[in-house]
Amino acid sequence: MVSTPRPLRNPLSGSVFLLCALLACLGPPRTSAGERTARITLMALGDNRVADLDALPHRYDLMIASANVGQDVIAAFRQRNPGALAFCYVNTSDINADSVKYPYYARLWNDTNPHEDWFHHDATGARVRIYYPKYKNRCAFHTGKPGLQQYLAGLVVETLKSGRYDGIQLDNVSTEFPFRPELVGKWISATPVDITPAQWTADEVAMLKVIMKAVADAGLKEKK
Repeated sequence: MVSTPRPLRNPLSGSVFLLCALLACLGPPRTSAGERTARITLMALGDNRVADLDALPHRYDLMIASANVGQDVIAAFRQRNPGALAFCYVNTSDINADSVKYPYYARLWNDTNPHEDWFHHDATGARVRIYYPKYKNRCAFHTGKPGLQQYLAGLVVETLKSGRYDGIQLDNVSTEFPFRPELVGKWISATPVDITPAQWTADEVAMLKVIMKAVADAGLKEKK
């Protein structure tokens, strides 16, 4: 299963569990007191440990975990939440050079960094950075590049074939143009050259099509 929630949310932030209620019931409850009326997602996007779960008394239906979260944490989550699913978090928008302390992100950096055409650049030739200035070195991917699309598709297929997860969350997929001039210094380091809002949308859609085709070609099907 490949999930693409709404894009461009707050970036990953250390060893913090972010909680969000999904599919919460609207209007007057139609169930008896004490019955669950929502589906709850637990996001583990940091260097989380099994002990972190001890502080979470609620029942959860889905965990979205970054690849650096240990399998012992995911196993403990499954044990404490029978029937819950675990998705792997995959960021499609950028790579943070400052995250190389984590082996998974070090691999992504080493794989993508040599391909200068896989990144957006400003008028000076420097890479455009996003989530800026909070993060100084989150280099924006040029998702219209076929080589990058194939790389991300391969990463998704590899992750799903590992058998460790029930699905993928593709994060920061956006058809809304994120490089508006008024966002310079507030969200982006500079505006990229040779990209229009229409082309940005087309690039994002093309990337998703490549990923979905790769998943289908690999014989991976959605769990019922």
